[in-house]
Amino acid sequence: MFPPLIAAPSLYSGFRDKVGRSLRTTLDWPGQKRLIDRIRSSDFVIGSGGGYFYSHRRRFPGPMFFQNYLPLRIAAAFQKPVVLFPQSFGPLLSPAAGRLLKSLLANRAVQRVYARETASLAYLQALLPGSQGGKLDFCPDMAFALKKGERSDPPRRTLNLPKPVAALTVRSWDFPEVSRVRDKRARQEQYLGAVIEACGEFGRRWNGSVAVVPQVRGPGRFENDEIPSKLVRAELQKRLPPGHLAYIGLPSDASPWALVEIFSQSDLVLATRFHSALFGLLAGTPVISLAYQPKSRSTMAWLHLDEWSLPISPLRPEALLRLAERIVADDGGLKETIRSRVDAARAVIGEKLGALAASWGGYPSS
Repeated sequence: MFPPLIAAPSLYSGFRDKVGRSLRTTLDWPGQKRLIDRIRSSDFVIGSGGGYFYSHRRRFPGPMFFQNYLPLRIAAAFQKPVVLFPQSFGPLLSPAAGRLLKSLLANRAVQRVYARETASLAYLQALLPGSQGGKLDFCPDMAFALKKGERSDPPRRTLNLPKPVAALTVRSWDFPEVSRVRDKRARQEQYLGAVIEACGEFGRRWNGSVAVVPQVRGPGRFENDEIPSKLVRAELQKRLPPGHLAYIGLPSDASPWALVEIFSQSDLVLATRFHSALFGLLAGTPVISLAYQPKSRSTMAWLHLDEWSLPISPLRPEALLRLAERIVADDGGLKETIRSRVDAARAVIGEKLGALAASWGGYPSS
């Protein structure tokens, strides 16, 4: 594991934590040198799937953008063949970020760029028109390719809850469309309040249960789902009968299949985290995706499941409950649709990456 070449203070909360942890990361020159040396000695470089090239800053891109950008720019400088596995691109509110990304993708070393949603692909095609756009392609998120291997899974976590069960993931979000801190806080409270009200009514209306599942636990407070999850749990304890609420604290090294197992025992997944929605679909469970970025709505649209995606802001409990009611009443048709769409996504991944491997003859060349 190597430290990033530039720290992202936004991952941390509090002035002391932002400054201290960012400085420690930035000044870890031996670790950064090891990363650069590893890139220099490699035969090719893969930009890992699931990443996200975006910038909410309007004048100049922030540290998070450069965490993604710099390793790939260094690989291109060393003339290493680069492939960007399926990830999201945009929005880039800073013109400088757009120019930097365009320059990187136009570099001869960058041989193939996979966007994981059609919206990202359209953005890239506008950024890189003409003959250079031939290196751009669509491929669904690599999570759809997950299949259980021969290795034995950890013991199954059983949800001993009265049905129907709604599995819930929430996260902290900074709502970049507003600038004032108090407005950001108000939108976070409105989002969580809508989720809490809907889950409470889910328990009352259908005698249902809720499993709160914090998916991500760092780095930093902003990416720690346990903080909003515990707040939601405390509020739901006031609204749900005893025995109708569970808090699923999985270990930090839990595999994706631990989440898939939890979601497979649920009747619906109310997913804020993008990959919670994908893991729910892998489990064959109906998902209501709460879209905090375009990647969520665009992926659900490609799967022809866009009616099951709601924007995180503004979020109304009535809208959540209308979708939950349809899921509770569903006779299995929605689950069959989900299975067929997951199979289709897997087929596209196999086709795209198979063609990539064939074009390289199994090994990339510059």
